[in-house]
Amino acid sequence: MGCDGVGAALAEPVIAQFLNAETLLDFLNKGSVKDGAKISSEVAPFSGPSWRNAWQVWWHSEYGITRFHAYLPPDKPKSEQFKVGLSLRDWQWKLTDIGLPEHLRVQLAQELVRRKNEVD
Repeated sequence: MGCDGVGAALAEPVIAQFLNAETLLDFLNKGSVKDGAKISSEVAPFSGPSWRNAWQVWWHSEYGITRFHAYLPPDKPKSEQFKVGLSLRDWQWKLTDIGLPEHLRVQLAQELVRRKNEVD
């Protein structure tokens, strides 16, 4: 098991405490979560303004026959964008990837450490 596997194994129980469908949808639609986590973003990638110009989203995306990656919001620099991946599986488009901007990855890591310390 590589370093990534060890980190994921340690973080998984902590992530499961606050990452579920409801909190994920809140975060993607509103840019924050309700459960007291200190994770927030000025950008909510699934909010209306992120999709305001569908052509701009399409223009700044990567796609193939069975995959589609959009960078949201398209008018922000790459360092501030979410990467949202969809894949065609069983003739349906499924959300398969959400890439967070760097500052949100740092916030998430800090929240994981804080929650891990509370559990211990």
